[in-house]
Amino acid sequence: MGICHIVAASKNWVIGLDGKMPWHLSEDLKYFKKTTLGCPVIMGRKTFDSIGKPLPGRFNVILSRSDLKLPEGCTLAKSLEEAVQLAESWWEKNGQNSSGEQNIFIIGGGDLYKSSLQRIDRIYLTAIDREIEGDTHYPAVDEFQFKLLKSETHDVPERFSFQVYERIH
Repeated sequence: MGICHIVAASKNWVIGLDGKMPWHLSEDLKYFKKTTLGCPVIMGRKTFDSIGKPLPGRFNVILSRSDLKLPEGCTLAKSLEEAVQLAESWWEKNGQNSSGEQNIFIIGGGDLYKSSLQRIDRIYLTAIDREIEGDTHYPAVDEFQFKLLKSETHDVPERFSFQVYERIH
């Protein structure tokens, strides 16, 4: 079972501006859906608020210290530990997905990425090949901690690449 980040970031590691992604890249949204479908996703409350609803076909865990009234299809966790335990329990009940893996995806926001970085096994990064202005950043990938497993570059509608990093043990 792997704990993973899935994130889209610019060259200067921007992931958000005013609670939203500062770009629209439909290929990235399709990649996100294909990669996370059938898996638990863990997100902070602000990320959930920006999405506005549970992501279909996934076990949605919302991380918040506050008691929230969440819609059906969402589960509240008060800590990262609790969120991971809920996701692991979900896998125990549901087996594995079509890829044969049991990944747990942390999907944002910035604070959750930073606080969970030492716990993750893999990073699924959509690297957008330009600098973008923003107020939320992803921590730069440390090449002493993570090795690049694969990279797939695209040029339309702009230059970006899907990259997968794995923790070096």
